Amino acid sequence: MIDNKIFCVIIGMNDKGDAKNKKTAQYSIGARKEFFHMKLQYAMDTFSMEEALDKVNCLLGVVDVFEIGTPMLLRYGLEAVRTLRAHYPQACLLADAKIMDGGELEADMCYQAGANITTVMGLANPGTLEGALRSARRCGGRLLADMLNVTDLTAQAAHLHDMGVDLICVHNATDVLDMQRTVAEAQRVAQAVPPECLVIAGGINPDTVAQLKRFNPGTLIVGHAITVAHNPREMALTLRRLYENA
Repeated sequence: MIDNKIFCVIIGMNDKGDAKNKKTAQYSIGARKEFFHMKLQYAMDTFSMEEALDKVNCLLGVVDVFEIGTPMLLRYGLEAVRTLRAHYPQACLLADAKIMDGGELEADMCYQAGANITTVMGLANPGTLEGALRSARRCGGRLLADMLNVTDLTAQAAHLHDMGVDLICVHNATDVLDMQRTVAEAQRVAQAVPPECLVIAGGINPDTVAQLKRFNPGTLIVGHAITVAHNPREMALTLRRLYENA
């Protein structure tokens, strides 16, 4: 892994990770290769609690982040997070709350339930974003901004990164699922944030995962491809191999 100070010099940042010139800092896609190991996040949306517990048990060691998806949160509330945390105390859990208002309060609820990461909508108002970020810092968690339906992706991604948001997610909605759109949006966000902050979600499977290698994203989020696989663990490993060999 490249030394952090060297990395920051390459992409125009200081050793604390702040852009030296926040208005003009750009992140070269061509310079992204081999900086770090991509993380794999598994989205669990439509499971019962028993099924979710089984999936986590099956995928431990090959998945880095387990996402309690919005449908699961609607079905079970934050009890889903508490249950998974009780059974898997070392797992990295993300609560996909998609916070749009009440930023600090709702983020507090997610972190206190046991989530390591929670999500806020990138188009939320500034007070909501700031509140969610305060909660993340106070609770020792991380905050992911979901860029779904953000119009000016590059500018807003840069703004959120400057605020201190940890992860910026290009999200191709389930109701749309257009890989060309995912690639185009990833291109725009990748210009504004360092690669380890870039997260890509939507339509990722064995046929599409290689298209994303050029962005060297910090995290790829996969749901359906792993869920429907005959052997979910092998599918996760296959996605990793296809990505690494692209």
